[in-house]
Amino acid sequence: MTYLSSGDACRDMATVLASRLFIRSDVKESHLPIFLDWVKLKISDEKATRWERLGAMSSIAAIFKAARREDAQKFVEEIFECLKLSKCKSDSLRLTRKYYMKIVQRAGLTLLKVRIAAWRYDRGTRSLEQNLLSTEPHKIETKYVQIAEEDDDEIPPLLEDIIQELIEGLKDTDIIVRYSAAKGVGRITGRLSKTYGNEVVNAVLSMLSPEENDNAWHGGCLALAELGRRGLLLSENLPLVVPAVIKALVYDEPKGYTSVGSHIRDAACYVCWSFARAFSTNDIQPYVEEIAGALLAVACYDRELTCRRAASAAFQENVGRQGKFPHGIDIVTAADYFSVGMRNNAYLEVSIFIAQYKEYDKLLIKHLLEKKIVHWDTSIRELAAMALGRLVKLKPSTAKESIFPELLLLTETSNINKRHGGVMAIGEVLSGISETLDPNVELGEELLEKIINLVLNLKNHGKLKGISSELVKMACCHLIKLISTSNIIVKDKQIIDEWRLLLEDCLSNEMLDLRNKAAQAICPLFEKYYTPDSSDTGTIINTYVQKLSSNHMMERIGYSLALGSLPSSFMNNYIVLILKGLIDCTKITRLTIKWAESRKDAVIAITKIWSKLIYIPSYVDNCIKHSNAVLHCLLDCALEYTMDHRGDVGVWVREAAINSLEVVVLDLTDIQPNILDENTMKQIMCALVRQGVDRIDKIRGLSCMVLTKLLHKKKNIVPNIAHRNELEIMFRKKDSFNWFTESDSFSVMVKFLSMPEYKYPVLVGLLVCIGGVSESLVKEACHNFSQHMKSIANDEFENLCNDIIAVWGGKVAEVDADERIHQCILMSIERLATAGAFKDQFERNESEFAANILTLVKKEAVSSKGGSSKLTSCVELLCHIVQVPGQVGIRSMTQLSIFLAHRFAWLRKVVAARLVEVLIVYSDRFGVSDENINKVVELLEEFDWQDSSVEKVRTERNKICGLLNVPIPKVIVKTNNLH
Repeated sequence: MTYLSSGDACRDMATVLASRLFIRSDVKESHLPIFLDWVKLKISDEKATRWERLGAMSSIAAIFKAARREDAQKFVEEIFECLKLSKCKSDSLRLTRKYYMKIVQRAGLTLLKVRIAAWRYDRGTRSLEQNLLSTEPHKIETKYVQIAEEDDDEIPPLLEDIIQELIEGLKDTDIIVRYSAAKGVGRITGRLSKTYGNEVVNAVLSMLSPEENDNAWHGGCLALAELGRRGLLLSENLPLVVPAVIKALVYDEPKGYTSVGSHIRDAACYVCWSFARAFSTNDIQPYVEEIAGALLAVACYDRELTCRRAASAAFQENVGRQGKFPHGIDIVTAADYFSVGMRNNAYLEVSIFIAQYKEYDKLLIKHLLEKKIVHWDTSIRELAAMALGRLVKLKPSTAKESIFPELLLLTETSNINKRHGGVMAIGEVLSGISETLDPNVELGEELLEKIINLVLNLKNHGKLKGISSELVKMACCHLIKLISTSNIIVKDKQIIDEWRLLLEDCLSNEMLDLRNKAAQAICPLFEKYYTPDSSDTGTIINTYVQKLSSNHMMERIGYSLALGSLPSSFMNNYIVLILKGLIDCTKITRLTIKWAESRKDAVIAITKIWSKLIYIPSYVDNCIKHSNAVLHCLLDCALEYTMDHRGDVGVWVREAAINSLEVVVLDLTDIQPNILDENTMKQIMCALVRQGVDRIDKIRGLSCMVLTKLLHKKKNIVPNIAHRNELEIMFRKKDSFNWFTESDSFSVMVKFLSMPEYKYPVLVGLLVCIGGVSESLVKEACHNFSQHMKSIANDEFENLCNDIIAVWGGKVAEVDADERIHQCILMSIERLATAGAFKDQFERNESEFAANILTLVKKEAVSSKGGSSKLTSCVELLCHIVQVPGQVGIRSMTQLSIFLAHRFAWLRKVVAARLVEVLIVYSDRFGVSDENINKVVELLEEFDWQDSSVEKVRTERNKICGLLNVPIPKVIVKTNNLH
């Protein structure tokens, strides 16, 4: 009993031992009643812990399962009454409710004789192998063996209450409780007479009604499946069971931003799976078309992966065991476990294959129209519209007769989901028809007029305003695009202008998907209904370009997308105007400094324009003429490091620029390589290698991959790349090499430091990485940089040290060093010094490198920007310079003593702690006795350097300077001249 009340695995083993012990013939008479009294006490005691109650319930369930029926029968009633009074059925712990169902069902089984119901449906052989090997399958007959005496068997009165408890358990909120109750219903029904069995089946079927909640539907489906697989559903029940199961297969009730019903559909598939084993071919034949269509609709179009696979498995089981499902083998091959696993594939490929069979095409179209076009999930509605468009290709005549009228009705409803789905589907169906027939002839003037006027009607009725109107606007943009691509003749110019105005309105919307939909519709609309040489077109393009200098970021983004989406003939006619506007849009101003998204989309638009025009012979000259302007724009964008509260937002612009540089350079190499002179290629390569040591993995990997493509272009080699042979070896295409990892990329990029043309961009990038905040990035960059410095010759080492000072001091024209870079270089030099990279420099007497660092540290220390991390790095670096022999070391110590009396108390504490370490490690560098060193260490450790009295702090600091023979800093008093 002790272990039955434990909360670990001992309880399970104690349950097994209790069930074995108390059913023994020498124990059950004397000890079982006492044990059951303890069980009832723990079950009914409200103060009992959950583990005590679970132990008691699990043990009684095991005893009912293992004991002889005659021995357990006399305890059934009292145990059942105890359970009902204890309210275990409504306990918050699901295990308690599960054990309640187990005990109840086993109590019911104890009251009934152990037998197999003679009235059950006898399918004959249940072996699939025997079915397949049988030469005369038609002789496997079903039979009902009914024994009159069974209907007259006396049923204990308690059993009715037990069955009622199990039926109520089917409505429990937890799945494992419902499943346990379903198995209990199946087991007990198998021992009942036919009359009582039919009553149970009817009780279960009554749960599959609109009045019941989703828990009841799920429990009812599980119970039907359990009854079916045990042969307890008779063919006479099928007229009631099949329609209920078909409804369960499409059960989907919206609930907030999601829905409930996936578990019900899954359970309904389980019921259909059980039909394959439960009924003969002849009995199930009248319902084959209905069941097959419903299962295939779920397998192709259900939102949930588990439901699609469950329906596929149920269909496969029925095909294998029934053999009468139309085209079953072909469909099972196409709609297998893996093919229905991908939603897009199931909607757009598998369903189209199935629809080629006339038995299923109408069922699938009907399912899409009734269930999926109006689905609560936007992505499902869009997929359903696309699938409907593809299905219409197989039978275009159905569109005019039945599909379009129903879809047009959906657009008039107040439900936003139905309206969105209806508009999307109209466009896709129209597009599907246009691929096989001419819709201008096929659909008729009246229907075409309704479709053409649909967008305008929605606008006039206020359906494009208000909450969630963006969804309908997206659908309208999609419809405009598909009307244009379907070559629909539109005679009313006002409608075309209304379409364009709607697209322009959507271009500046905050919603990204809506902007993209509008941009995608721009090209087909202009290509079909506008001409490049008209005055209206010129006015429109001018307006679009002017919007690129708007004071609203979204307008810049939207109209950049629009200009990049124009047809090539329109671009060519206005190339100068468009490119100038886009290039100006990429430039950073005081107003637009935070608008990195607009600059990114402008770069993407430039790339699209280039890609559309460069391969059209009559437009190539325009591209060549403006190639230098495009390249300079992309080079500027490739070095953008704009920061805001979101972090490094310039990364979006850099990424777009790198991709664009790849496209432009490769195209120019094939068409006009003369433009890529030495100076231009040097700038391009420097920009790419600079990004090849970027802090962000994505940019670093992308740049290295672009470099690899440029170096290994097979046809028409990219000209004027300095150190090409060395770079081709460095950037070999390796299967095991990953440019996106720090270890692989830095080990290669660090070699650029030995190439004069590329060393400054790489040096700056590496120093920024070493001074970064990401641990893995700092570790790999620092390691590879240190290893490189140790591997190079002394002269090159000296030059590299001088280059670091030159970059930090802002003396390198190729590097635009701002405050961000200065702070990173400060931190990187401190980390490199800690790693021992400058050991040789710091050991030299009066090291010039150390003196330069000291000068720059002083300059950084008085800067108002940088915060605590910058000052801490200054202190750490000064502590390294203390070891330098001569005046440099003394000056460094003097600077540290200044920091020791700094106005920031936290900094004084940091300096004191670091000075203790410095004095212990470099005590021989100060030229004073050990006694003085010990006194200084004692002062540093015992004095409160965060004391609020600055005068007191300075006094203690001066004592330390005197003991170390370091010049005492003088306080400079600032005076104001009054005139």
